[in-house]
Amino acid sequence: MNRLSLVGKGVLIGCAELIPSVSGGTIALLTGIWTEIIASLARFGRGTLRMLVRGEWGRLWRDHNLEFLILVLAGSLIGLFALARPVNWVILHQPDALMAFVFGIVLGSLPRFSHFFIDKGWQRCLLWLAAGACIGVLISLLPTGALPASLWVMFLGAMVASCAALLPGLSGAYILLLIGVYDDAVRAVAEFDFIMLVTIGLGIGCGVMLFARVIQKLMSKCASTTLALLVGIVVGSLTKIVPKHLDYVDIWGFASASNAALPVGTFALLALLGFACGYALARGVGDLKAA
Repeated sequence: MNRLSLVGKGVLIGCAELIPSVSGGTIALLTGIWTEIIASLARFGRGTLRMLVRGEWGRLWRDHNLEFLILVLAGSLIGLFALARPVNWVILHQPDALMAFVFGIVLGSLPRFSHFFIDKGWQRCLLWLAAGACIGVLISLLPTGALPASLWVMFLGAMVASCAALLPGLSGAYILLLIGVYDDAVRAVAEFDFIMLVTIGLGIGCGVMLFARVIQKLMSKCASTTLALLVGIVVGSLTKIVPKHLDYVDIWGFASASNAALPVGTFALLALLGFACGYALARGVGDLKAA
């Protein structure tokens, strides 16, 4: 795969993780690199330590697909640090406009998944799609909390959030929002708080190592039903993304305040633009393999 393309997809993943209602896992799934990310991460374990101790750098590079992971990670970090301030500004001042665009992106990508469930026992896949949609709706209804942003809380929050971020439809940023430390995490990225960033990084690393193998086993044994469940979660999570209040009087323009209603015409235009982007973005979905 083209290296620049991988970095670009990583940038989109990093940007998505800044938005509480959007999952980096969803973007990875839509761009066709999700299964490779999971397979590559699942290779880390005791064998990795043995290679490090023995100095088997070439074997480590090949067996763990490190070039792929490094390129995606580099893009994600670029997206996180370069876009933290502008994304945070949009979230604070025009959250519904951003959500309208993201809603269109997710909706536009969904038709690309239909071929996975044709001739794969679509009745069973439909059941798992419905189950995933219910899970997505329930997740979107969870109330947010507020915990002190100590290093331990941030470490554990990042650990849980990284597990969620691997799953399409379940946003790591949203998990931090539920815990109540999302603002502190974004501030740490925007202001480059080194100690907090190291804590978050360690939490993410531990969470990824613990959860990637579980997902890999599910994909190897029942890929089509697992994908159906994950796509269902993405569909259900749309209830969290779609703006709750729309202005049907002033059809065009942007909300005058962050809590004001978004004009319905602006919502439709942004959603349509997002739909086109999502449909084009999801071309990589064809690279995924459903068993």
